[in-house]
Amino acid sequence: MIPNYRRITIALVGMALLINLLIVGCRNPVGEERQPGDGGVAPVIERINFYYYDDTDDAYYRTYDFHAGETVYAEIVTIDPDFDIRELTRVVHHVEIGTTAQASTETAAQTAERMWYYTSFEIAGPVGDGEVTFVLSDAAGNRSGLYTRTVTVY
Repeated sequence: MIPNYRRITIALVGMALLINLLIVGCRNPVGEERQPGDGGVAPVIERINFYYYDDTDDAYYRTYDFHAGETVYAEIVTIDPDFDIRELTRVVHHVEIGTTAQASTETAAQTAERMWYYTSFEIAGPVGDGEVTFVLSDAAGNRSGLYTRTVTVY
């Protein structure tokens, strides 16, 4: 049998947790858009795969080696418990000559915590190594960490 003072302590702790959950849960009612800086959870890029399309086989093949001018098809797997991913930014940097190109795209509405986004871009020359870096932004202004893939252009 539990002594009365322990029952009272457990009841008080339980009530404090319940009140805390109610207060935290009411800070952003369902349907109310968050403003940048309101907090939330930053999105995460779980993985990125690059593919090329072979029209003779009518198939996509995963690779990180591309011909200059070839289209790169990217599959980006993301996680965001807030369901508020809004933008995907891509930066292509050619290591040997130091050129950089950046593009941002508004993402499709997030319908699940884990999402797959698909995009394509042309990989420019000249021949050599390049880096393609992705970052996600959400409605609250949070940004994911940078996710970089090295590609070889030949």
